[in-house]
Amino acid sequence: FAIGVHPGSVRNVTMAEFEKMMSYLDEPQVKFVGEIGLDYYWDTSYTELQKEMFTKQIQYANAHNLPIAIHMRDSSDDVYEILKKHPVNRKGIAHCFTEDVESAKRFVDMGYYIGVGGIVTFKNGENIRNLVTELPQDRLLSETDSPFLAPQPYRGKKNQPAYVSYVGKEIAKLKGLTESEVQAIIYDNYHRIID
Repeated sequence: FAIGVHPGSVRNVTMAEFEKMMSYLDEPQVKFVGEIGLDYYWDTSYTELQKEMFTKQIQYANAHNLPIAIHMRDSSDDVYEILKKHPVNRKGIAHCFTEDVESAKRFVDMGYYIGVGGIVTFKNGENIRNLVTELPQDRLLSETDSPFLAPQPYRGKKNQPAYVSYVGKEIAKLKGLTESEVQAIIYDNYHRIID
């Protein structure tokens, strides 16, 4: 599992709580520091605190040799700049990526994997379908972002891990691969991150 402070929660966590959370990073079942990053979608009044906490969590990830799961919403330029200034040793995942292809390529060039969620199945998810088509298959991961963003045919309902297969089916269709080929690719990609 992952441990981290979501950017939307950084105002609600005391430093004592944060330090306590980070103390669990040596536990063998912890595979990522995350979901961490920047989110400017709803509120930009505390972006500096988000940047500060993102940077601190990158430092913890490096100190514990863990990859990160990055949350970014309307903030990819700032996330990119922070990662350039504070490189992560084991990289990780750009979680539930919603930015454009060029932005995704910047993160892939840095060594990150791109997480594709249920949006790829939406009628208005053309930008994510373009991203899947354009990016190398060895940099893609499927995910749910549960309980949010359920794929078609469950859009608008509570998402759940079982629905990740719909994301895999769409990736297979876009890449011209079988579902089992996509499953093997995603399995290998994930294990390259955590092993």
